[in-house]
Amino acid sequence: MERPLKTSAPSIFDYYLDLQSEVGGEDGFPSIDTPEDVWQHIVFGEVAVGRDGAAVFVSVESECSWEPEHGLQIVFRAGRAVTKVGPFDGQYINASADGRELEDVVYRRWSLEP
Repeated sequence: MERPLKTSAPSIFDYYLDLQSEVGGEDGFPSIDTPEDVWQHIVFGEVAVGRDGAAVFVSVESECSWEPEHGLQIVFRAGRAVTKVGPFDGQYINASADGRELEDVVYRRWSLEP
């Protein structure tokens, strides 16, 4: 069985690719070639534990070289599975308060545009 953090690399790489498509030509934007290479561009930071109903989540707020303003959030459900990656917003899953249609989505496209 693969470790949850290792399995999140493709989703984190998707986050990187989305930002690269918007600002990749700017000076200082890093070049990351594969999902496995994302770890060289991440500095893990604060850890918070919280609940959403009966579920327990561990949220890791991190810095990443491709998005210094919003950083990277990696959320684990019960320490066994990654439930969300993307810019830090303090949420444990991608589902909205109105509905749970994105509950099982680990990464959803994110844009600098409002």
